[in-house]
Amino acid sequence: MWVKKHEFMSRSLRKDVSELCKQKLPKVFESNFQRKLINLASLFNHKHRGLFVIPVVLVFYLLGQFIKPSFLQILHIDASTAFLLIDQRASNMATIFSVTLVVIGWLITNLSIKESLSYQLMFKRIYLYPIFYFIATLIASLVCISLFRNTTIFSAPDAIVSASYLIVGAICAITFLFRRLIQVIDDNYFFDSLEKEVLREVYALNYNAVYVAYGKKLYDEHISSIGISAGSTSFFSKENNHFRISIVPADSKTNDETSIDDILNEEPIIVKDVNTEKIAKLLSSSQLKNQNYYKSVGIFEKIIGSFPVFEIHKDNTLTARKIKRIQSCYKTKSYQPRQEAEENIYTEYLQSRIVQEVKNGKKKNVEAMLRTMRKVYEMDDIIKSNL
Repeated sequence: MWVKKHEFMSRSLRKDVSELCKQKLPKVFESNFQRKLINLASLFNHKHRGLFVIPVVLVFYLLGQFIKPSFLQILHIDASTAFLLIDQRASNMATIFSVTLVVIGWLITNLSIKESLSYQLMFKRIYLYPIFYFIATLIASLVCISLFRNTTIFSAPDAIVSASYLIVGAICAITFLFRRLIQVIDDNYFFDSLEKEVLREVYALNYNAVYVAYGKKLYDEHISSIGISAGSTSFFSKENNHFRISIVPADSKTNDETSIDDILNEEPIIVKDVNTEKIAKLLSSSQLKNQNYYKSVGIFEKIIGSFPVFEIHKDNTLTARKIKRIQSCYKTKSYQPRQEAEENIYTEYLQSRIVQEVKNGKKKNVEAMLRTMRKVYEMDDIIKSNL
């Protein structure tokens, strides 16, 4: 067999494919933890999505005001001291923030590569947007607390304790930002960062293709193990003495009178998961007679129009309820077209930059970028050789 025989079929084909990708392509597919960490960081690292930091800061304040978790009750400050500290902390943070912005402006003007993409890459590497919104929200909240300190809206001691934790976080964030800024103005770090972004683009562009290919191979292994043969494309496209079971979109509404023949998907959809274990149990319990056929399905495969997955001989009797249970094993979602121009932005920039650096005679930069291109081709070869 192509892969080691599974002792049990999985309830999630997508999970099986994910594990197989990590086994076959460990240099391409990171672990789930690494991917989730990168995705979480990328979620906030955007000029618009960075605004999500604001409610996070406000929720932290609310925790200290109303829920009062134990870790926020370690410090005890009396009201008079809290009033004094609130004004001082607001003033201190405003000063630090102003100096930070001045230094950032100075460092940006000293970037050796002054292009729009270099600025975009720099902002991404230093996490400027989430840090900016975090500190701005912290200062604004301190000002609000100072303004309403003589009311019952805020508890000044609780507010300053929560603010103190956030200020420590802000100082750490500013330290990280300065450290990254100093690194970014160096050409070597810029090209290293560019390499990481280019390789992530290659990964993103191949992600769906790998999942479709591996998904089909594991799906074939699972379904063929219960005695159903793979049907050719031509067989599924013509009338025969079989009835079809097709994939139903997740948002479709059917009833027991709905035809079990071809179901037309008016809008493009993709298959996000398949419960092969349940499919095998349902079909095995039906004690199918004669020759029956299946059609391969891959994870993240795009489907337009009708997509029959089984051709069951008409001598077999499957109830409408069982057919719908089989169809429910295919989880789908609407297809969202990918914006290729945006996804290839760093790869296209690298290619154009190589030509530019060759013309300028900068051998060191050309060598660094050619090493990146070699890694791109190596990654592409690894993916293709394992499909």
